[in-house]
Amino acid sequence: FLRQFMYTKFVIVLDDDPAFSPHLGDWRLNAKDWPDPRAMYAEVAALTGAKVMVSAWPTIQPASDNWQPLFDAGGLVSSETGGCSPAYQTAPDATLIDEFNPATRKYFFDQLKTNHLDQGAGFFWLDSDEGGGTGEDNPYPRADATYSAGSQEEVGPMYPHMHQRAVYEGWKAANASASPMVLSRSAWAGSQRWGAAVWSGDILSTWTS
Repeated sequence: FLRQFMYTKFVIVLDDDPAFSPHLGDWRLNAKDWPDPRAMYAEVAALTGAKVMVSAWPTIQPASDNWQPLFDAGGLVSSETGGCSPAYQTAPDATLIDEFNPATRKYFFDQLKTNHLDQGAGFFWLDSDEGGGTGEDNPYPRADATYSAGSQEEVGPMYPHMHQRAVYEGWKAANASASPMVLSRSAWAGSQRWGAAVWSGDILSTWTS
């Protein structure tokens, strides 16, 4: 999977931001500030030889168009005390999508494909995908989060593995000759099979960390 990255002169990253998309979980650029992604990606490639890496978080807000379809299909992480398990980063009303659910993985990648890959994006950055413990210095997700495959304690730390799997398998299904690569803030045993390049995470600025 490194071949594609190695022969790219450099990469321009579109980091997630409140202005990036209308809502968390839309997994698309907002049309006001990004009116023609396909033309933008093509122009970047023509002018610089660079490819664009797009940030895709596993969080979603109720205001997103994707919330209701995923909610109806059981594609959101719930909690042992009832309701959706909140993800505290970025938006207080956001929750995680349940990447242990095969239907959720397919739905998630289909959004990435339509809104980014088909427009010319080259890579994906799977940020904030710990699925257990902490996300930076905030509880993320809640300790009582419940996935389709089990509780936070049972399977939570495997979340990045399944999140990366969603992109890799979807990408290969769409293009068997592709060499999918993702940059990920976390990983689990076996993540290398999904083309995941991992960095140390957004750790605290302490000697202990």
